[in-house]
Amino acid sequence: MGDQAKDNDNPSEVKKQKVEPGLDYDTPFKVSVPSSHLRDLDLVKWLDNKLGDNSELWSGRQAASLLSHEMLVELETCFQALESHVKLKIVLAVPHLSYRLITMWKEPLINLLDLARRDADDWIETVADMYREYPSRQCITPIPTNVDSYFCKSLDELRKMVRKHCANNNLRLLPLDLNAVSQSAIKTRFGLTEIENWKHFNLKRRAKSYTLKAELLKSAEAGYNRNKLDVVSSSFPIRIRSTARKPNNDLPMRGIPTTNTCKLSAGFTNEPRKFQRQLTRREGGAKFIDIGDLPQSLSVRRKEQEAEERARRHQEREEQRKRAQADKVAKEAKRAAIAAQKAKEAAAVAAATVDEVTAVVNKAISSAAENNRNFIFQEYNIPVNDEGNSSRQDNSQPSSC
Repeated sequence: MGDQAKDNDNPSEVKKQKVEPGLDYDTPFKVSVPSSHLRDLDLVKWLDNKLGDNSELWSGRQAASLLSHEMLVELETCFQALESHVKLKIVLAVPHLSYRLITMWKEPLINLLDLARRDADDWIETVADMYREYPSRQCITPIPTNVDSYFCKSLDELRKMVRKHCANNNLRLLPLDLNAVSQSAIKTRFGLTEIENWKHFNLKRRAKSYTLKAELLKSAEAGYNRNKLDVVSSSFPIRIRSTARKPNNDLPMRGIPTTNTCKLSAGFTNEPRKFQRQLTRREGGAKFIDIGDLPQSLSVRRKEQEAEERARRHQEREEQRKRAQADKVAKEAKRAAIAAQKAKEAAAVAAATVDEVTAVVNKAISSAAENNRNFIFQEYNIPVNDEGNSSRQDNSQPSSC
């Protein structure tokens, strides 16, 4: 009766046994992975492939183009499984979304930023805290809400340092507009001297063991590559040339010489001599030869050719220099001849001008003397010859007879 009552209490088992009589319900049931978890893993892997490479350039607009409503909803369950730089790129992509998308995706964006504000990474927490009101008000709030955060503590330390420098009148901060002003104007306005550069970080050099290890690896790789290059690959076909020919009995026996060429120098015997030449085997492909392995004659010839080339170049340079010097001397001589000719012509022109001026002056003086001779004599108290004047007057008057 007790067993029957238990069977009546579990009608589902009876129904299952009736519907599916082939299943064994006594064995433990294995729970499979849900499809949502598989989707989360696929999304994490996909985002790592898209945004996980630090060597590639990225931008917030590029990361924003990858977001969708379904992705934001699914990120609520797998956001913590992403890498720190991937999470930071996703958070920084929020301001690059359009106003329409922000309005449509407001709720999943708020949930995503709330998750990021509780992240273990300080940068992700700080940036998400600044973007906490962006989905609703589209503004960035730089005031932190968590007083115990590392960012808030750093801000407090900076404020203390600024207050200390302000109290000591040692605060050397300038407005942002002075970036476009010259240093002389800044010194004239504020009286600032040159800024001292402080060394805050020291570059840690690598140990000698690291350098030695790198050199050993490099030398080993070079030796391995040299061994690979020295070996002639057997994949190249090797063709052996010889004078032996296959007999061809299909052709008629025509044009056969009556005397055998092998019996011409056979001496007293009638047996033909056989060729003792050995067949040479030629290797195909390319083979690298070290410069030191070259024959001595080739190296000597190469040195002689280099010496001849250097001598020829030196001779050409000397000839060019002499030719340029001769051209320069010829140009200077020509320039001097032209200058002398110009000076001679100028002197001739000046002499002709002086002669013309002298002639004109003499002519003017003589004409003036003829016209005003008496005036000149009275002016300079020159005695006048009366006889000459009287005779000149007598000659000038016409005879009355």
